[in-house]
Amino acid sequence: MPPLWDLHIPLDPELPKPLYLQLVEGIISRIQGGSLKPGDSLPGTRALAEHLGIHRNTVLAAFRELVAEGWIDTKVGEGTFVSLTPPITQTTRAPVKRAKTWPPAATPPSPFRVQTGLPDGRLIPTDAFARAYRWALRMVNRDSAPQDAFGTLRLRLALLDMLAYSRGLHSEPESLMVTPGGGAAMRLVADALLQPGDMVAVETPGAPASWDVLRRRGITLTGIGVDSEGMDTAALEEACQAKPIRAVFTTPQRQYPTTVPMSRGRREALLALAKKHGFLILEYDHDTEFQFDGVPPLPLASQEGASVIFVGALSKILAPGMRLGLIHGPQDLMLRIATSRESSDLPGDPVLEWAIIDLLESGELLRHLNRTRRVYHARRDHLAKELRKTFGDDLSFSMPSGGMALWLHTSENMDVDGWSSRAEKEGVFFRPAKAFDLAKKSAPAARLAFGAHDEGELSEVVRRLKSSLAAR
Repeated sequence: MPPLWDLHIPLDPELPKPLYLQLVEGIISRIQGGSLKPGDSLPGTRALAEHLGIHRNTVLAAFRELVAEGWIDTKVGEGTFVSLTPPITQTTRAPVKRAKTWPPAATPPSPFRVQTGLPDGRLIPTDAFARAYRWALRMVNRDSAPQDAFGTLRLRLALLDMLAYSRGLHSEPESLMVTPGGGAAMRLVADALLQPGDMVAVETPGAPASWDVLRRRGITLTGIGVDSEGMDTAALEEACQAKPIRAVFTTPQRQYPTTVPMSRGRREALLALAKKHGFLILEYDHDTEFQFDGVPPLPLASQEGASVIFVGALSKILAPGMRLGLIHGPQDLMLRIATSRESSDLPGDPVLEWAIIDLLESGELLRHLNRTRRVYHARRDHLAKELRKTFGDDLSFSMPSGGMALWLHTSENMDVDGWSSRAEKEGVFFRPAKAFDLAKKSAPAARLAFGAHDEGELSEVVRRLKSSLAAR
C-alpha cells in the first residue's frame, strides 16, 4: 500500500550536517515520536527525492543508513517500510479501501470573486462524494451513541493519521477535536481559553475574520508587523515587556495574507518567547495541503513541549459550504475546550463527519487533493504569467510556495483602494491591503486569489483589472 500523505521532512542545505543525515534524523524522529508507525509504507526513493527537492542518491544514502540501523526494511518489488521491530515499538494502522475516481463537474462561476481564496467547487468528484454521503446517512441512523464533544472517534483517528504523517503531530484522540469549520474552531478556543480583557498579539496584515471572533469576546488585540521572515518577533518581545500578552495568533506555515512562511529563526524565537512570557500560541494552518514548491516546515505544534493550539480546516480540500475544522493541542487544554463546547450551542455535523470518514478511508480525499493540487498549481503559474505580461513593473510579487492567492505590491503612488472599487464595477472583487490591516491603514498592496477560477477566467480577471486601473 503506497503512503497516504506527502512525507514532509524539512531539510536545510545551509546547515553543516549533510542532507542525507538530516533525512535520517528526520525519519528516526518521526518513528520515535510515533507519527510513523511499524509497518507504515515510505515513499519510493525517486518520489521522495522529487518531493524534497534533493538528489535521489541522497535519499538512497539515507535509506541505506536507516536499514543498517534497523529503522526501516526494504522488500524487493514491494517497497520500503518502517521496521516492525524498530528500536521503539508502536502500533500499526488499519488498511484503507480504494475507490474509483470520478470526473469533476464544470459550471463557470460569476462574477469573479478573487478576494476569498476559496476552492473551486466544480472540481468536486460529485458521484464519489454523493456515494460517501449515502453511506454516511446509513451510518448516522445506525449509530445510537450520543454525540461526542470531540467529534466522531473514527474520524479523529483518521485525521490523526493524516496529521502524524504530513505534519509530524503525534498524539492521542483526546488531543484532537473536529469542528464545523475553522471559524467554529476559533470560537471554541476563544471561549474556553481566553477571557474578556485578555491581550492577544496578532499579525498585521493578518486575518480579519479571526480578529472579529476575538473582539466579539471582549479580547484586546495588539498588532505585530510582518516582513519577509513572517511575524516580527523582536517587536513581539517589546510588546510582551510593555504589557502582559495572553496569547499570540499566527499563521506561520504561509502567513495570511502575505503568503510568507515564517523563517526558522523566527519560529525558534517565537517558541522561546512563549516559554519565557507564558503565553499561548494559536497557530492557524489554512492551506498547507496545497504546497507546490519545496517542503513546508513542520508546524510549531510539532515541537515537543510547546504550548500551542493548532487550528486547521479541510474546507479548501473539499468545497465551499462543506465546513470541517479541527483543533489539536495539549490534552488538558483540549479538555477545557470540550467542557466549554458541551455547554455551548455548537453541535457538529455527524453526516458530514461520516462522509469524510468514508472519503479518508477509501483514499478518495487524498486522490482528490492530488488532482486539485496540480490544478491550483497550474492556475497560480497562469495568473502570475498574465499579471507580468499585462502589468509589467506596475505590479510585483514573490511567487508563493503554495496556497490559493498572490500578494501583490504596487507602486507607492497607486490608489489601490480606488482600484478595488472600480474593479467591482467591472465584476472583479479583490481586497486591498487596507482590508487586512489592524488599524485599517492603506498600503500599496493587495491579495488576489486564483483557486476558484480556471485559466480562461483568470485571463479575463487580469483584463478587467487592467481596464479598471486605466479608468482612473
